Amino acid sequence: MNKQLKKLTIIVLFCFANKGFCQGYINEKVNLGVSFGYANYHAKALNNKNNNGTQLSYFTAINLGLPIAKKINFNQQIMLGSLQNGTFPEKNWTQTNLFSYNFGFSANLFRLIGVKKEFKLTPFTLFNYQINYALTTTINRPKNVFTALNYGLGIGYNVNSELSCYLQMQHIQRLGADLKTGLNIEIGLKSIIIKPSAIE
Repeated sequence: MNKQLKKLTIIVLFCFANKGFCQGYINEKVNLGVSFGYANYHAKALNNKNNNGTQLSYFTAINLGLPIAKKINFNQQIMLGSLQNGTFPEKNWTQTNLFSYNFGFSANLFRLIGVKKEFKLTPFTLFNYQINYALTTTINRPKNVFTALNYGLGIGYNVNSELSCYLQMQHIQRLGADLKTGLNIEIGLKSIIIKPSAIE
């Protein structure tokens, strides 16, 4: 997994060095992407001050984005990863495979405040609902299926009119008995799969 993240980091660095001209926000077109990320369920900045865990969960994902309005985009994501021990008292459980599906919305922040000019760097906000299936249960998480609400900010860079790389951070709010919180950092690439002339 670390090797994959290193390779993706090299690609993203190349993207930022590239002088491709930005021709709009990639998420405003039908796009398909791949991403990798980490989730931290013991960040002291949240309600985890009594949690001394140190392990990070990680995942890889396939993303599909669909424009539904001039300012709002609908996103879907299928994730496969490893949910690491998220609570210090759970000493008998270290990790489990995790399958997730989430859907939600994202928006170009420039569009929201009325800026029409295009920029190579585009900040965005996102909100989604996530459904998870874990192969292993715990005392604090007795069910295999659990859900979460995620929201956060990100920034995208358009390499050209069809390819974009991005970095985003989300606050994770698990729903259910444990109400665990976390931070999700994700880095990825997106590409337009339907030409703009075909959908405009």
